[in-house]
Amino acid sequence: TVRAVGGLWVVGDGEGEMPGGLRAMTMITLGFDVKSGRFVGTWIGSMSSHLWVYDGALDEGGRVLTLTAEGPDFTGQGMATYQDISEIVSPDERRFNARIRGADGEWTPFMWSTYRRVGGPTPPPVGAPLDPQRLDAGGQRCRAQAEDGGSTPGAGDPAAGGLQRSLNVG
Repeated sequence: TVRAVGGLWVVGDGEGEMPGGLRAMTMITLGFDVKSGRFVGTWIGSMSSHLWVYDGALDEGGRVLTLTAEGPDFTGQGMATYQDISEIVSPDERRFNARIRGADGEWTPFMWSTYRRVGGPTPPPVGAPLDPQRLDAGGQRCRAQAEDGGSTPGAGDPAAGGLQRSLNVG
């Protein structure tokens, strides 16, 4: 579920099943810092004690948001730089990619997903002013259909004009 907090912030809550069957809860905050001219935010999850602090920017076309954060590296031996990249492909499709920067400076993708609208009202055009009433799908709990046929709360309800999700972890 995503909801607006005034005109500059959104808060998103997610819930789903992790590998091994454990339930996970997540929360993201995202906003725009008018002083720095950059996007800022945080991410927390019930599976981690780390508070992820985002700093990011939109590309020149206003379609790709790249958020950078520091977090524990996969080896557990230190910290690494991560990027979460969200791309608006069309009003009915968006893509998400996550990657980590290695010691050699190269980026390695480790998770990606595609969200496609499968029914319901057409969203406003890309670049249209944000309407807080549209950000939370009318207050309905959202669901996504995962690539494996499972259902994961938090990403869009096909019956209510939500987005279908394909999730890949590499």
